[in-house]
Amino acid sequence: MVCRKCGAEIKDGDMFCARCGTRTEKAESSSQGYYQTEERTVICKYCGKLIPEKSVGCPYCGKIIGKQYSRPTSDRHKERDNPAGFGILGFLFPLVGLILYLVWKDDYPEKAYAAGSGALWGFILAVAAGVIAGIVVYIQTTNMLNSLF
Repeated sequence: MVCRKCGAEIKDGDMFCARCGTRTEKAESSSQGYYQTEERTVICKYCGKLIPEKSVGCPYCGKIIGKQYSRPTSDRHKERDNPAGFGILGFLFPLVGLILYLVWKDDYPEKAYAAGSGALWGFILAVAAGVIAGIVVYIQTTNMLNSLF
């Protein structure tokens, strides 16, 4: 089959054109779901289904996604990496944890969540320790001034 809008080649079972997202004749005449297997696939940002890696549009939901909006299905965060290490890093260095969260939130959500939550808890603890230290210094200062006068 060939897309009637952009002229791209469409596989027989596809419901939408992978290049432009136009519904195929099969999609218009059928209410069935869509199933496709490819060796190299990515995850559609909008519907979360596996789509061919080179797709510009999602064959399931029809939205134009482009390469920058899809994630590889073999995310590195699913390997043996332990996201708890990034949580500890974010706790010890909250600014680093915040930066890692902002950079990784789309591609590596587990690592990003760990780094971001570690950064949040590290920041909260640092503020609480600062407030307690300020109170202690104030009390010590007033006690010392009271003993002098």
